[in-house]
Amino acid sequence: LGMKRIPSALSDWVANAGATLDVSHKHSDDSVMITRWLGSRPPDMCYLTSLRSHFFDYPAQELGLGTWRGRVMQFGGQVAWLCDFDRVSLIANEPFSTNLRSAEQKAQIADRAVAELHVHPHNWVGVRNLLPEEDYALLDALRAQDFVFLPTRVVYLFDARQGRLARSSHLSRDRKNLAKSHLQCCIDTQVTDEDLSTIHQLYHDIYITKHSKFNARYTRRFFHDMIRLHDTPCLRVYDHATLVAFALLDQKADQLVVPAVGHARDENNKGYYRSLFAALA
Repeated sequence: LGMKRIPSALSDWVANAGATLDVSHKHSDDSVMITRWLGSRPPDMCYLTSLRSHFFDYPAQELGLGTWRGRVMQFGGQVAWLCDFDRVSLIANEPFSTNLRSAEQKAQIADRAVAELHVHPHNWVGVRNLLPEEDYALLDALRAQDFVFLPTRVVYLFDARQGRLARSSHLSRDRKNLAKSHLQCCIDTQVTDEDLSTIHQLYHDIYITKHSKFNARYTRRFFHDMIRLHDTPCLRVYDHATLVAFALLDQKADQLVVPAVGHARDENNKGYYRSLFAALA
């Protein structure tokens, strides 16, 4: 993001961040964000700023707190707490599930990570979202400074430069259903106050209420700032003038990710979830 404006506290964007936000070169496209442990940890601290939530608390919840696997993950979290694993600094860490970084930002990461170790020697220092096939030079630079690479999740990359994405049978069906439906889609940065409130609610209904309290609890201000101040395009799906689904779109160079989505629950089997992703594709 070209940081036109950032909050004075990260909690203004992510209510359960539990971290401070330090930004180099403010208002510059090559700025590097560092999220740093605030000193106390909320019980639902989000996995974007907490390695303990990322590695242990979130997986324990997904596995089931009453299962033996869930209990093992909970025990691992207690060990991590004893090892002061909450005391963490994350370099180039924008408050998104998947970070896109420019070449200028990537060039700063290794030096900023080493500097962070010197300034905060008692902190664990990490970098999220590194892809071996794309960030091998950065990984080598970090390994040379004794950093350890820990695979934690799968990120699927789709190459659309040669035309439309490959059509699976499900995607083809969903596109046809969307085309035949009365749903209306638009992509822009012009949203009303009512839409902002709906976007905030749709996200929370899916990510926090349905999935996990360890997801980022984005505030209404976050969506306001991303869309209106940082010109982040927002795909919106309307059903008879009612906003029923949305997706934020973050792009750097030729890469695009979706930092936040939300959709109305499908009690009436209207398929808003599938319509949203057909529109995204």
